[in-house]
Amino acid sequence: MTSGLSLANKVQFLFGIALLAIVAGTLALPWIRSEQLVFQSQLEVSRQLADTWLESPTPLIPDGPLPIELVPISKIDPAVNPFAADARRRMEATADFEEVFQEVEIGNEIVYRYARGLRGTAWRRAAIASDVDPGSARSPTSLGGLLLIERPSRLAAGQLLSTRIYLVAVGIAAVGSSILLFWFILNRVILKPVRRLRETADRVEQGDFSVRAEIHTGDDFEQLADSFNRMLDETARTASRLRSMNESLDFKVTELSEANIGLFESNRLKS
Repeated sequence: MTSGLSLANKVQFLFGIALLAIVAGTLALPWIRSEQLVFQSQLEVSRQLADTWLESPTPLIPDGPLPIELVPISKIDPAVNPFAADARRRMEATADFEEVFQEVEIGNEIVYRYARGLRGTAWRRAAIASDVDPGSARSPTSLGGLLLIERPSRLAAGQLLSTRIYLVAVGIAAVGSSILLFWFILNRVILKPVRRLRETADRVEQGDFSVRAEIHTGDDFEQLADSFNRMLDETARTASRLRSMNESLDFKVTELSEANIGLFESNRLKS
């Protein structure tokens, strides 16, 4: 008899792999989507902060309550603020490029950085209102400076963490309930008829040809059991015929033995 995994172990192993793949694939989309929603909501918050600051008749700079800074492009140092330098490069390369948003994880916090390019009149108005040197006269489309917003958001980090915990909990609950349901179906519908067939086969192997597989599932297992029982019936009939033939052969052998003894006695008397 070959050793290896049983049918139940094989089915459970394959089902477990398939279930994990299905659950992981199903939860991957809301996992990614939740990150995108948080990112978009924080981008909208940064845009509203920038709009509020620009529309204010007396904009508030670093010492105010808003984490906003107005920086001329001539004072952007790539070594000090690489984010602003990258935003400046991208905005100068494309005239229609107006804003850059970045999400950075620093320790246990998520920091959001936002840069909006101010050109021409918009730059001059914001610079004058904020007591910032507007620089030399520029064309209406030239980039004068950046409006920078950098702020940590514990709320966003909490939302993202709670969403991930919720998704993991849902995944664990789905896997657990699916395993329990599958275990019940596997043992009740598949393995129970297989065990009965195996027990019947073991008894037949031990020489009990009177045993029959009693399976009433109304499916392929019942058909298989009926076929197995018919095979046992035919085997029993064949065995009965063989026994009859053996008994007949024994009788013939006995007759031949007696005939040989008679011939031997006749030859002995003749001699």
